[in-house]
Parts: sequence; C-alpha cells; structure tokens
Amino acid sequence: QLQAGPAEPGQQSWWLSAESQILKQRYQAQVEAAKADGRAKLAACQAEAAAFESRAAAAEAARATAELQQEANESELASARRSLEAAEAKIKKQEFMWVTGILGGLFVGALLGGLLGAAAAASTPATT
Repeated sequence: QLQAGPAEPGQQSWWLSAESQILKQRYQAQVEAAKADGRAKLAACQAEAAAFESRAAAAEAARATAELQQEANESELASARRSLEAAEAKIKKQEFMWVTGILGGLFVGALLGGLLGAAAAASTPATT
C-alpha cells in the first residue's frame, strides 16, 4: 500500500521510488515463500509416492512369496499322495500274497492230507 508522501515534488519522486522498491521486495519475498512452499509440497508428494511404491513392492514381494509357498505346498501334497498311493499298493500286494499263501497252504495241506490218507489206506489190509 502506498502511503501519502512528502508534499514537495522533488521529494515525492524519491519517496515513490523507495515505496516502489519496498513493494518490489515484498512481492519478491512472497514469490520466494511461494516457491519454497511449492518445493516443500513437491518433496512431501515425492516422499508419499516413494512410500507408496515401497509398500507396493513389499506387497508384490509378499504375493510372490505366498505364490512360491503355495507351489511348494502343492508339490509336497502331490509327493505325499504318491507316497500314500505307493503304500496302498504295497499293502494290497502284501494282502494278496498273504491270502495266496493261505490258500496255497490249504491246497497243499489238503493235497498232502489226501496223499497221506491214500497211502494209509493202501498200507492197511482190507477187511471184509
């Protein structure tokens, strides 16, 4: 704001020049303050963007880790299934061999019993 200056014309020119200089300096100070404020806001936005990018990278790393863990779990599950299937096949084979052994033993026993019975019948004299 300009204030009323000296009444004499020569002094008024000097006074207006000084007042103009003061206004120019105030304007320049406001411009510099606005620039500093803008730089501070820009730095804050950049820091926030960097923090966001960091969180995004951490989330992506966590997702990738979870994906790898899921793949490992699926692989372990498949391996466990194969082991279970192999164990079931082995048990069935052992059951088959056990049943076959029992039936074979019964057959051999019956055969031997029949042969021994026939031999005993042949060695005993017939009575009439």
